Amino acid sequence: MTRQLVALLGEPVNAPLELATELCLADGYGRNIAAHLYQAIAALESRHSPLCDPVTVSSLEQFIMTGLLLSHAHNFSDALRRREKPIASRDVKRAIDYIEGHLDSVVTLADIVAAARVPGRTLLKHFKEYRGVSPMRYLRAARFKRVRDELRRLEPEQSVMDVATRWGFAHMGRFAVEYRRQFGESPSQTLGKRRLVRDIS
Repeated sequence: MTRQLVALLGEPVNAPLELATELCLADGYGRNIAAHLYQAIAALESRHSPLCDPVTVSSLEQFIMTGLLLSHAHNFSDALRRREKPIASRDVKRAIDYIEGHLDSVVTLADIVAAARVPGRTLLKHFKEYRGVSPMRYLRAARFKRVRDELRRLEPEQSVMDVATRWGFAHMGRFAVEYRRQFGESPSQTLGKRRLVRDIS
């Protein structure tokens, strides 16, 4: 059950899972799970039960555990709710498509708003709800990812400065600090890994 919780959260847990002790079987998820368990019991009594198949058993276990974790109260319920993301609205999708297609160009908030075809205030609200950041922060993070990808396949004659400048980062000190904050290593460490792999090959 804890492994399932970790998978849903997308990060390790720092305390034991504690489910609420009572589960009402008369309505809501309790009623739903009771119905499935009764069906499983009936299936097990059959000579040709599908529950003899490990894949089917695993699927049933996953279904029950996921349902319990998402519908029944426990000490990580709030953390799971915070992980839920609203479905991106069309304006956010249009904005992201525009950003991703223009990472190597000068991009302003006005450009992104025009591409999204909604008022800027609406876009900022929707973008924050869906991505957790502003469009301009998303743009900056996307450029950092491009830099990292390029550093991982950098040719010997190229430098970190060449790559950073090409993606719009002019101040190398600030670039290096933010790069380390995002990826847990310096640009030169990323580059060093690439060269080490090449040397080993």
